[in-house]
Amino acid sequence: MKLLLENWNKFLNEEKKGAYSFDYDETLIKYKPDPEDPQFSVLYDKPHEENIAKLRELAAAGETVYIVTSRSKRTGDKFPWDTAPDPEDLVADLNLPVKSIHYTNGNLKAETLLSLGVIEHWDDDEDEIAAAQEAGIKANLVSGDVELRETMLSMWAYCLHEGGVEVAPKMKKYLDKHPYMEPDGLQEKWSEKYKRSIDCNNPKGFSQKAHCAGRKKRKKTN
Repeated sequence: MKLLLENWNKFLNEEKKGAYSFDYDETLIKYKPDPEDPQFSVLYDKPHEENIAKLRELAAAGETVYIVTSRSKRTGDKFPWDTAPDPEDLVADLNLPVKSIHYTNGNLKAETLLSLGVIEHWDDDEDEIAAAQEAGIKANLVSGDVELRETMLSMWAYCLHEGGVEVAPKMKKYLDKHPYMEPDGLQEKWSEKYKRSIDCNNPKGFSQKAHCAGRKKRKKTN
C-alpha cells in the first residue's frame, strides 16, 4: 500500500509539473546564408548551443522534454537543398534527452502542445508564440536574424512547390513573394532561355537546385 501511494504521489507530481518543448529550425539548430545564393538560400550552420543547453538542463532536473516542429516527417530521400540534419539525427548525434519528436505538418503547434501537457515552449515564430500564449502556455520567443528566417521559409516554400509537394497553408504567403516562381498566377523572373541554360548536373545555389528537382519530378510524372 505504501508503494502504491508513493507511485500515485509521483504520478500526481509529474502531472502537475507538466512538460517542456522546443521548436526545431532556428531554435535547436541554426542556419547561415548560402554563399552561392545568399539572397534566396540558406544552409545548415550548427546546433543552437544556448537552447540545447537549456533542453539538457530541464531534462537533468527530471522534466519531460519534447521537440515539436512544424515540419512534416520525411518519408523518402532528402531533398538536395535540405542540408540540415533531421530532428531524429540531431537527437541521436548529440544524445539529446528528448522523450519524443512531434510534427505538425505546417499547422500551428498549440493544439499539439496542449495534448502533450506542455507548460512552456521555445520557438522562433511569433505566430506560434501568440497561439501558444492564447492556449495558456508560457512561450519564449527565440531571438535571431529575422531576414535570415524569412529567407529560409521562402526557400522551403519555393523548393517544396517546385518539387511538387503541397505547401502548408501558412507557408503559401512566401510563394507570392518569391521572385523565382513558375507562372501560375505568381511572379516569373526567369526566362525560358535561362531555365534551359541551367546545368542540372551541376546546379548553383538553392534556386537552381530546386528548379532541377522540380524538372526531374515532372519528367517522372510525364
